[in-house]
Amino acid sequence: MKLLDLWLVGFGLRCCALLLCEVGSLLFVIPTLFNLHSDLADAGAAILAIVAIGGGFLWGSALSRELITLLADDKNE
Repeated sequence: MKLLDLWLVGFGLRCCALLLCEVGSLLFVIPTLFNLHSDLADAGAAILAIVAIGGGFLWGSALSRELITLLADDKNE
């Protein structure tokens, strides 16, 4: 396998992990829209959503930086 192929497999696995984290966050946040949690759970859901959004942004920027570095490398076969 080429280096780019390995990177693409890793990218797919990381995207799946990020998707699972985001879906988990969403499933926790949705009941707060219908007042099915206490105020403490609502605050926890809000913090979890903010962390998930920030983590997704940082993860996406790190992955794009890796891809740019990988594509700019002349030694890549």
